[in-house]
Amino acid sequence: MPWFFIIFLLSCTFHNLSAEAGHGKKLPSAVVVGTVYCDTCFQQDFSRNSHFIPGASVAVECRDEKSRPSFREEVKTDEHGEFEVHLPFSVTKHVKKIKRCSVKLLKSSEPNCAVASSATSSALHLKSRKQGTHIFSAGFFTFKPEKQPILCNQKPTIENSREFSSRKNFSSFH
Repeated sequence: MPWFFIIFLLSCTFHNLSAEAGHGKKLPSAVVVGTVYCDTCFQQDFSRNSHFIPGASVAVECRDEKSRPSFREEVKTDEHGEFEVHLPFSVTKHVKKIKRCSVKLLKSSEPNCAVASSATSSALHLKSRKQGTHIFSAGFFTFKPEKQPILCNQKPTIENSREFSSRKNFSSFH
């Protein structure tokens, strides 16, 4: 019996060492990012009266191969209307899992702009790779008011459009 016990302990030790050695390499991680704004004038694009919504609630959900939920995380947007969620699996081993992830708008932090007009995104696009992290963009999500305000009949300015375009192209990753 003592020999059996010693062999058992040794096999457990070697198994743990080999498992740790395999995890010694940091596999590329994945982050989902996106932006939420208020489409005040119902233009389905950013206009001079549009603004980013801080504190909006968003959920990232991933499903398994049988379409059952396997991961869900709810987050709030930052002061720039941006959100990010770190996925709990690596990119190289679980590309199919990432393709089964989607983002859903849950709730606006602004009562005057609380109707979800683009509530779900099922397509995540690889945006960039930074220091072993793959950043997937879910794109832009919009809330709108129940009724279009009168101020929407005014001509747009270039300043807000430039800010949106620069943010669209160079969105930051924290």
